Parts: sequence; structure tokens; C-alpha cells
Amino acid sequence: MTVGSHKDAFKAHQLVKRLVSKESNTALAAMAAEILLDFVKSQRQINLRDTVSKLPADDNSYEPERLSAALEAVSGLCGACEESHDDSCFVNQARRVLIAAKTGADIGVHFDGRKSLDALLAEAEQLAAAKRLSEESRKISEISVDPAPVSETTCGETVAEKEKEILLQEIEALREKERFRESLIDEVVATIGKVSNGDYAAEMP
Repeated sequence: MTVGSHKDAFKAHQLVKRLVSKESNTALAAMAAEILLDFVKSQRQINLRDTVSKLPADDNSYEPERLSAALEAVSGLCGACEESHDDSCFVNQARRVLIAAKTGADIGVHFDGRKSLDALLAEAEQLAAAKRLSEESRKISEISVDPAPVSETTCGETVAEKEKEILLQEIEALREKERFRESLIDEVVATIGKVSNGDYAAEMP
């Protein structure tokens, strides 16, 4: 075998295979496992098939420890051969897929396979951060430019009804005050009449 040993490659495949689940979408893990299985079967570093230009969608939240162990095992296979790094290298392909599973960003078909795993992960994290920033900016622009449609008629009617209700309450309060004032005047006049008639015990309201 030109890369690592058959045993190491099979171990890496087994670690990746453990990430695959039938209950959730683990398309990336399944793809990486298939790549490594082909690698073990063919015992060749270079994949004769075309590389995948776009990775499948995968929204699964992988267990970090398992994913990191699988990624390190795959990355450990790299550099143990005499062949130059190539985009179609089985190890590079599997590493690219697992990095996407870990970071949510695809470093692309063409990348420098000679870089360390940490360097490649850092690149992917930068891409993921840029992607998140772009999505947030898009959402903000959608909210500011194209807000949710509101019926002007409905809104206007609602405001008018509230204003009408407030005005009616104020009018009713004024009427109450007027009735109270009128009754109070009547009581004052009546009391004055009583006092003028000699009823000094009458109390002024």
C-alpha cells in the first residue's frame, strides 16, 4: 500500500463509519466512509474517479470527540507515501469531507494537501465565519428593505377605533363631571335656602 498501512487505513475507515447514522442526516460521514473503503480496497492513493465539486447537504451535529478522532486518523494517513499531494487523493478527499462536517464549510476541491490539519481547519473556520456573516447581513437587509407586509387599511382601522374609544371615554368622563357639578350646585342652592329659612343645622355640601 502506498499510503500508511492497510491496518491504519482500515482503522480510520472504522472511526469514520461510527459517525454514520440511519436516524439522522450524516451524508458527509457516509461519503467519507465510502471514500476510505474504496481507498482500502484499491490500495491506491489516487482516486481515478472525478472529485465531487459540491458536497452533499448535512445538518447533523456530530459528536465532537468522535469526529475529531476520525479526522485525525484520516489526516494521519497523509504524508506516508511517495506520491505528491493531489486533489483526487483519497486521503485529501476524505479529509475535505470531514472538515466540512466539523466546521460547516467546504474548503473546496483544490486545496494544499501539504498543509497541517490545524491550518486546514483554520481556513474552514474562516470560511464558515464569513458565510455566517453573509447570511446575517442578508437577513438584516431583507428585514430593512422588505419588511413583512402590513395592511394599511387594517392598521388604519385599528388606530381609528382606538382613538374613537379613547375620545368616547373622555366625553363620558366630562359628562360625569358636568352631572356632578350640576347636582352640587343644586345642593348648595338648597342648603342656602334652608339656612335663610332659619335651618342653621343644614350642612353645606
